[in-house]
Amino acid sequence: KMQKEIQETYAKYEKEQAKVTPEVNQTRGKELQDKTKKLTEYQEMATKEVNKKEEELYKPILQKAQNAINDVAKEKGFDYVLSASALVHATGYDLLNDVKTKLGIK
Repeated sequence: KMQKEIQETYAKYEKEQAKVTPEVNQTRGKELQDKTKKLTEYQEMATKEVNKKEEELYKPILQKAQNAINDVAKEKGFDYVLSASALVHATGYDLLNDVKTKLGIK
């Protein structure tokens, strides 16, 4: 809505640019800059809120997965568990199926 308002105001001011004084054009330019700044700040705030909510929603899921990994590693007697996302090639025991079973995922 804010972006549409800025675009409409800009189009209006552009049409009237030749009919008004340079001072009015300068004031209008400042007004558009202020509105654009306000929109940018709003977008940044909204992005932060979405990221915060996403983190809030994922946190219990990630904690549950981490707990399942820890439990399976302990049950299997492992001291270390490596993430496959950081490995190019690895051989060894893959805990994924055991962790999925622990989480109730098939």
